[in-house]
Amino acid sequence: MRWGAPESMATALHAATTATSVILTNADDAGAAGIAASQAT
Repeated sequence: MRWGAPESMATALHAATTATSVILTNADDAGAAGIAASQAT
């Protein structure tokens, strides 16, 4: 993993957070809605 690019770290954190949300909801519709909301923000 690279540690020199803040944007990359933010993207990785966002991806991890989104993945965690999908796992916690364990529902395709809720996961898709969460991803859409995250991307829209």
